Amino acid sequence: MKLDSKDRKILFELSCNARQHNTTLGKKLGLKPDVLQYRIDRLVKERVITSFSAYLNFHKLGYIDFGLYISSKLDKKKEVEFMKKTEQHKNVSYFSKVGGTHKFIIGMLAKDPIQLSELLKEITADFEDFIEDVNILTRLELLQFPRKYFVKEQNVKKNPQFGGRIGQLKIDELDKKIVKLLSNNARLKITEIAKKVKQPHSTVLLRIKNLEKKEIITGYVAWTAPEKYNYQSYLLLMKTKNMNKSKERKLITFCQSHAQVCWMIKTLGSWDFEIGVDVENQEQLQNVIAELKDACPEIMRIDFLTIFKVLKYTLYPF
Repeated sequence: MKLDSKDRKILFELSCNARQHNTTLGKKLGLKPDVLQYRIDRLVKERVITSFSAYLNFHKLGYIDFGLYISSKLDKKKEVEFMKKTEQHKNVSYFSKVGGTHKFIIGMLAKDPIQLSELLKEITADFEDFIEDVNILTRLELLQFPRKYFVKEQNVKKNPQFGGRIGQLKIDELDKKIVKLLSNNARLKITEIAKKVKQPHSTVLLRIKNLEKKEIITGYVAWTAPEKYNYQSYLLLMKTKNMNKSKERKLITFCQSHAQVCWMIKTLGSWDFEIGVDVENQEQLQNVIAELKDACPEIMRIDFLTIFKVLKYTLYPF
């Protein structure tokens, strides 16, 4: 789909805050609310926007995000069965098909490594002859960046994130229902949420504000399908040496300001960082890799995977 300047500005703004009211967003863009809604609906219909989601810091709720990198044999029948089973698993928050040294990436939420082991057995049961290897990363901290490539010279001060020490904050059934609804559609109006959970408007509004205050909800994001506007997503896997807090902050600042970098995750395992980028072609990808190495001499190696298709992404899969 060919995007005009208004489309690009809408996509950028919704990647900053998907819950912006149409009146507020319309004033920023010089569009009437009904015209803005028409454009958003068209972007959704054309699958440029795939979903709107609340961004959750599930570390606060006692969950760890594990990245599972799956290598497998060539078996189309088993592949389809494996994809169906994985996509339906209640602890899988992210699932994508990729190209390169691995075939699938799974984001798995678990309370601890013991539970992860049990969940992994559930998924891989019946696929011992299909799966060749599973490389596990523990995800420590994530920063999500707006799609800066849609516009020029945009300075974003706050980014949705998760990470830090594992907490034990408790949320009740009403909070869980609200979180579930917002994780599936961050643009639901308060009145719509209130109707679905059968609670007063004021109660729902207060609950959402409290979830934001406790930083369980850290932002609201519009997810896009880059292939719909002739971009390609890649995952960069970085191994570093001699990193310290100061050098790490410098790397974060670089990624935060780079137009093509969409998110970065600090990890523990075979790689130290996962970095998501959207680019127009292979040459631009190689330029991003070169710029990263120039900005951070501590990088020993950068591997990359092509993200062919995101099969599932929900930050509250339960």
